[in-house]
Amino acid sequence: MTNALLSLVNVVLNWIEHLGARSDRCGRWYRDRFYRRLIERELKSITLKPGAMVLHIGCGPLPMTALYLAEMGFQVKAIDYDPAAVRSAHQVVRQSHDESITVWEADGRDIDCSPFDAVWVSLVVGDKQRIVVQALRTLRPGAPVLYRNYRGLLTLLYPRLTAESLGLECEHRRVIHALGKETIIVWVS
Repeated sequence: MTNALLSLVNVVLNWIEHLGARSDRCGRWYRDRFYRRLIERELKSITLKPGAMVLHIGCGPLPMTALYLAEMGFQVKAIDYDPAAVRSAHQVVRQSHDESITVWEADGRDIDCSPFDAVWVSLVVGDKQRIVVQALRTLRPGAPVLYRNYRGLLTLLYPRLTAESLGLECEHRRVIHALGKETIIVWVS
């Protein structure tokens, strides 16, 4: 039953993002309501210089994290393994006229993150642990990986990934958000 409910939640979230991708007004509303404050709090918890290279893994059809990070002056590479999500994200980025975002199809489990100054991992990516470990192993020491978890009852659907469960010696910080979300920031010294 849990897998069926999880699949249903993912379908609904994907539908909302596709709707937001088709309507600039809906997309901006969704991003401003649910992502702007979350990302602002994440950015206050790390140090990134203007123009820093950021990788966003699991951008989905409406790459809200990538769009906001680009607005803040970062160079963003956004990836997703779903071809339909990548096509939609390309269209959204094209419509935003933001040349600091590049979208491509790739699997976060196989990415060499060494060119990047920070990595954001979306909330509902599959195999999140393997993706975060890959990022930490290939990033330079001190570069942060930020990944999102649900908290509270939502962890019945989406298991939390703790920094301790990564199996690596890393430092971490936790940022609590509204609506049952948290961001874990991890880095290797």
